Amino acid sequence: PTADFDSIPIEITHGTAPALTLPVDDVDERSDVAVDDLDDVPLAELRVVSAKARRALAGTPLFAGLEPDALESLVQQLELVHVGAGEVLFREGDAGDALYVISEGEVIVQSEGPPRVEMSRLGTGAFFGEVSLVTDQPRSATVVTATASELLRIDRAVLARILDTHPEVLRVVLRFVRDR
Repeated sequence: PTADFDSIPIEITHGTAPALTLPVDDVDERSDVAVDDLDDVPLAELRVVSAKARRALAGTPLFAGLEPDALESLVQQLELVHVGAGEVLFREGDAGDALYVISEGEVIVQSEGPPRVEMSRLGTGAFFGEVSLVTDQPRSATVVTATASELLRIDRAVLARILDTHPEVLRVVLRFVRDR
């Protein structure tokens, strides 16, 4: 016999979706689950950081000097963000909670003005957002995607975990904050 999935005691979480708890009724140790029933079970989304994204991170001056284990630890904890062309990532004056590395694409850094002024364009391997991340100062510019882009997002919590095991990262980050 096969078990009815409505009676399996299990909690499933998937990304930011609420947990799904199934009732515990009618479960005994003799219940089996048929392989065909597994098609109905939601699987966690695979998180794949492309080789290009890894190269972009390793080639970014901010992280280029990291030991391989520190870099791998960072790769395992960062968030991969896909955005279309013309999307605002954040606006001048917003609170900053993350820095970004461009894995693919291009972004426009602009001052809100008035008048609005394009200050620079950043492409693959460039990074931005580190000043607000480290200083708690509001964002100093607006960043908009010029093309569809893949970004590596590193927030405060990730940076703090990296610093626990690789404190040398802080010196590098602070150097770039000072230079900007």
